[in-house]
Amino acid sequence: MVLVCKVESTHVQFKLSEGDLLVLGMPMQDGSATDATVQIFGLVTFVTKLKVDGRLENTNNKLKVHIKVVYRSFMLGNRILKIKVLTSLISAQRQLSCFQSLTKSILARDILRPRTNTFTIRHNNSHYTDIAKTNYNESQLQAVYGTSQAALESYPLPRICMVQGPPGTGKSHTIVGIVENILIGQRNLPTSLEKNRILLCAPSNAGVDQLMRRLVHHLISISRNKYNSNFNCGDFNVVRVGRHSSIHPDVLKYSLDDVVKSRLAKEVARVSTDAVSLIKKQLEDLDTMIGDAEKICCSLKLQGNISELTVAEAERDKLQNQRNELEKANRKQ
Repeated sequence: MVLVCKVESTHVQFKLSEGDLLVLGMPMQDGSATDATVQIFGLVTFVTKLKVDGRLENTNNKLKVHIKVVYRSFMLGNRILKIKVLTSLISAQRQLSCFQSLTKSILARDILRPRTNTFTIRHNNSHYTDIAKTNYNESQLQAVYGTSQAALESYPLPRICMVQGPPGTGKSHTIVGIVENILIGQRNLPTSLEKNRILLCAPSNAGVDQLMRRLVHHLISISRNKYNSNFNCGDFNVVRVGRHSSIHPDVLKYSLDDVVKSRLAKEVARVSTDAVSLIKKQLEDLDTMIGDAEKICCSLKLQGNISELTVAEAERDKLQNQRNELEKANRKQ
């Protein structure tokens, strides 16, 4: 069952997140003493800040929480629960989900029954420039060139490459180099071939943001047109996927929400500009037609041809009304 609770805490550092494993002090309902409790496990499935006077609280000390429990023999009512956070199960849940979906992956066979050619990379860097050679040591170059080439080769299944190293040995730097060289290598491929899209993942938001900062800097440096209006990072498009509130401000403009807003704004501006240009052209054409109609009216008036003059003046007035409507539309743009 799921408990929907209002959680309040006096601790400034109090934090409750989805996926947290809790111990709940539950009041007993079997006729025992009023202060008797039973401890059970609970899993947080939903967290939101409480609304006060229609506004969300700015603090994490007052929350509305959904807690999943396996316990059915009590009526909670308005009683108070004591909550203790044990740990977060988010990573374990993600790993379990990964294992459950492994059989659907095209990598499953090579992960469960690895073959030498699946993990072997060749070191032929003929397709790449010398950009990376001055920025990487020998082992990093081996990983950068070998992995990049494996990603670009025509092969029925993706290759699997594992780069290991203690903290501070340049793994993030090497990852950026791999991505950079895959993109550089694609420039030399025939235009008829579909270009690769790269999905870059990390176990935390901070890890993704760190890679994003490095990657953006490198991609702009290798771009032929650093201010290409068709892309948001030099010659490339970069999108940071994730909860907007969890993304570092340095890379927030690359978030999915901001990228969509930017593209929509450009499209609206383009459509608006096209519409204004069209209206101006139509106004110019109408001015010409009204001028011609005015000349015809003057000529008929001099000839004393009243019947045809009436028709010509009606046509001129009709054109003038059309122009007035277009003028109003132009002022609204």
